[in-house]
Amino acid sequence: MAAEWHSFQVFAEWYSERYVQGWQLDKDIIVPGNRVYSLSACCLVPAAINAMLNHNKSNKGICPVGVDWHKWKQKFRAAVAVEGVRKTLGYFDTADEAEAAYLLAKKQNVIRLANKYRGQIGERTYEALINFPVDQVGK
Repeated sequence: MAAEWHSFQVFAEWYSERYVQGWQLDKDIIVPGNRVYSLSACCLVPAAINAMLNHNKSNKGICPVGVDWHKWKQKFRAAVAVEGVRKTLGYFDTADEAEAAYLLAKKQNVIRLANKYRGQIGERTYEALINFPVDQVGK
């Protein structure tokens, strides 16, 4: 945590000015890959945005994020979650092709949610989402 937030009062004031019920604190939309909670890096976002940008790497195996091996079809499958619902994007001969489909769909989903919440999220958060490097999600 950054030094400015070592004072709970400073954090509480920042948080209460931005609070929206059901929204979550995020530290790496504004600064992709960031690991430090700070005034300059944090924002509050709807849970749908935060969930879309988080990825559980456990049990990932050797396939890229958004890709798995479909045993019966003997192809790589690309899938993306759209507001909590898994959507299969297709089956591909290579993991690279499947990953490309996943990254395109992920970017489209990020832009869709950024536009959906534009005017509710700050402009800085909106711009960060539009420019978010989806190829870094889950890495």
